[in-house]
Amino acid sequence: MRKTIIVLFLLVSVLASAQERAEVELQTTEGNIRIALFNETPQHRDNFMKLVRMQFYDSLLVHRVIKDFMIQSGDLTSRNAKPGQLLGAGELDYTIEPEFRLPQIFHRRGVVAAARESDRVNPERRSGAAQFYIVWGKIYDDKRLARVQERLDSATNGQVKLTPEMIETYKTVGGTPHLDGQYTVFGEVTEGLDVVDRIQQMATDKNDRPIKDVRILSVRIISDPFAPKPVSKPQPKKVVKSQNKVFTVVYATSDDGFLNVRDGASMKNRVLTQLYGPMHGMGSGVLLEHGKNWSKISVGNIVGWVYNKYLGFQTWYDGKGDTVMIANRDEMPIYGESYVDADEYPLFTTVKKGTIIADQFYYFNGYYELHTGHDYLFIKPEDVILRPKSE
Repeated sequence: MRKTIIVLFLLVSVLASAQERAEVELQTTEGNIRIALFNETPQHRDNFMKLVRMQFYDSLLVHRVIKDFMIQSGDLTSRNAKPGQLLGAGELDYTIEPEFRLPQIFHRRGVVAAARESDRVNPERRSGAAQFYIVWGKIYDDKRLARVQERLDSATNGQVKLTPEMIETYKTVGGTPHLDGQYTVFGEVTEGLDVVDRIQQMATDKNDRPIKDVRILSVRIISDPFAPKPVSKPQPKKVVKSQNKVFTVVYATSDDGFLNVRDGASMKNRVLTQLYGPMHGMGSGVLLEHGKNWSKISVGNIVGWVYNKYLGFQTWYDGKGDTVMIANRDEMPIYGESYVDADEYPLFTTVKKGTIIADQFYYFNGYYELHTGHDYLFIKPEDVILRPKSE
């Protein structure tokens, strides 16, 4: 029987290799883990790859480890977590419909699955958007598998049954059969299972967080056959009716771009060249109102009006990105680049909760960043929410 199972696994592997699969490599502080995503779970596959392209997982911790069970990552608040800080609650604000594919795909050792809220608050068993776990589990005997089947019958109203092939796998390879039919499995480790083993044996605190931090340094894309194809035909820019709801920076295009501190004031203060650093060769401010001839802007704590012909406008939202970044608290700070001390970013401006910040942004060194010509603006991940683009 065991020879039959080995032959079956080889056959499945050959068939899988004949199909193109998305593959990534988690580069961690404990070693590299290569993962292939199942085409049978396309929603989870595409969502995971979208986050990888956004560099969402870079610098996140493996925040939960349970020996002989699994290792878990994807908590967006873990990036800058202090030692001993309780983790696990950080998630994106959307969920994914479950994609259970039993009996072909189940919780054998080495598979990748989506974490989620408990049945009490999530009876549909929808997956969380970002957090995932890699199964280690145990090797079972017939007696223990019989008890697992009783547990599955109770949890799934008898809908999940362990097949002979699944039973043999749990007896020879191992896994976590009590999770079958309740959490979506969407990938598998193809290289680096020894790294998973090493991590799952690490010492943890009372909250299952490793005492020694294990960090995903970066995620390298190996194969991305289902990436969205670039649009060949140019599309018109999305017209934003309410400019003050979208974060927009204005900048002086000439030395004549003075700021009137009072509407219609005769005295003009040359403040646009006295900011944190040059942007597009001149200083910059934040757009508050865009009038026909004049625009109301703020520069630090100064508010005034500038003649439009002396201004350039830059926004990081054009409606084409996969994910929209939105301010998640009032007076949310946006930081500018400092040429004095690279480790300290001065406050550039604040925006109201609900302000659309960008759908074109990057992650670097613990911050989301917006490129502004030769310089950058920085935003703390915990100050914003990320939402998929509304179709």
